[in-house]
Amino acid sequence: MQATLIYNAHAGSANDTKPDELQELLFAAGYHPVYKATDSETDLHAALKSAKGLIVVAGGDGTIRAAALHLIRRRGVTLAVLPLGTANNIGHTFGLKGFSVPQIIAGLPAGVSQPFDVGRIRGLPGTEYFLESFGCGVFADLLARYDPEAGKSITRAAKALLQVLPSYEPHKLRAWLDGKYLTGHFLLLEVLNTARTGPRLTFAPDADPSDGLLDVVGVLDSQRHGLLEYAQKLLREELGDMPNVLTRRCRRLRLRWDGFPLHLDADVRVQTTDLPLPAQPLTIDVLPGALTIRVPAGAAEQQRSAKPEVVPTDGRL
Repeated sequence: MQATLIYNAHAGSANDTKPDELQELLFAAGYHPVYKATDSETDLHAALKSAKGLIVVAGGDGTIRAAALHLIRRRGVTLAVLPLGTANNIGHTFGLKGFSVPQIIAGLPAGVSQPFDVGRIRGLPGTEYFLESFGCGVFADLLARYDPEAGKSITRAAKALLQVLPSYEPHKLRAWLDGKYLTGHFLLLEVLNTARTGPRLTFAPDADPSDGLLDVVGVLDSQRHGLLEYAQKLLREELGDMPNVLTRRCRRLRLRWDGFPLHLDADVRVQTTDLPLPAQPLTIDVLPGALTIRVPAGAAEQQRSAKPEVVPTDGRL
């Protein structure tokens, strides 16, 4: 089978693995490797426009997302992930933690192909998609202030935290989850396809990107607990133990948007002045099995075991 290699030379650990080495490993695994240099979105589109068979993406979550957006609902293609980034949330989802790049490639022929859902947002200019999460609130506001497009910077991240957190005001949100009206003042609202997103933040430990559902995590404004307490619990993967944290699962969410920052994975959207008022209605739903992922032998057994379903509760968010 032909294996089209997409490689991001700027990924976190890319310096440890070069394209010619990856091609040799793919050839040894029984594939016919074809390397496509992609320095721009135009290059990526050209490389994937007619590609078939196995698409091997070597890079971080951003590179994987960029390639995956070209493959949504494309028949005859399977995506394999070589996580070379910093967070590697997608690789973590498929049990690749602890596997070296040579181990992943060697395990692909005897691996399994798994469906992977994709989140869809309608109501923004055009239809947009996410692999990990969509959200608003403090995380989206921090991303907007940090500006991921400007490159990674610890200094800029620290400045964003200092500018946003001390006087943060929650958003008044109105939403409909599978037709059920929910409202409240939110510090954060995340709609997740995977368990974790961003810099390895585990918002929804039970999320399954092949169940046809979206996991919704909301943090209501609290007079007794500050943002720092919620952040500490989030880092310890104990956010669900905090008061004012509510979880839901749904197939479709509708949200009134009046211009506050949104994030789609690590991309940020802010309403522009030429969008009409009143607030825009956004529809967020899931495309079940929109991608097919090749998981190497051994990794599937290490994927997170199924956990009890989060049962929706009545009441206002």
